[in-house]
Amino acid sequence: MKIKEEFDCYFKTFNEMPSSIHVNKAASSFSQKEEYPYMACVRIFMNNPLENGLSNRDEYDMLLEIESKLIKYIDDSMDIIYVGKSTNSGMRDFFLYSQDFEPHIDDLEKVLQQFSDYDFELGYRPDEQWDIYYKFLLPHDEKH
Repeated sequence: MKIKEEFDCYFKTFNEMPSSIHVNKAASSFSQKEEYPYMACVRIFMNNPLENGLSNRDEYDMLLEIESKLIKYIDDSMDIIYVGKSTNSGMRDFFLYSQDFEPHIDDLEKVLQQFSDYDFELGYRPDEQWDIYYKFLLPHDEKH
């Protein structure tokens, strides 16, 4: 599902490591959150992160290509909302909300399998209060 987009990027410390966060701040005003009670995390393991765990220039283009294919699938879907991503500890995590991820797991894996040089994890769980969005992705000075 396409919602209003107002992406912002900032840095924070997570597990004593620098983290780059890219979050859709407009998702905080999305009025149908209760209809999207499941949160999924798509995790890409970087092959050559910087010593501080962030991405390096050598991998930047490939990570953008992976993200582009993933976002295209999400945009074509009628019931997935992309709310943001984090990069830290040699991983890039994409956070999504949906009514039900079960029908999408195989297709999401197919998107990721196009990039055989990268390892990935895909999982989902209930998050009815959107805690990952509000407590991890959204800056703490933002009101909700």
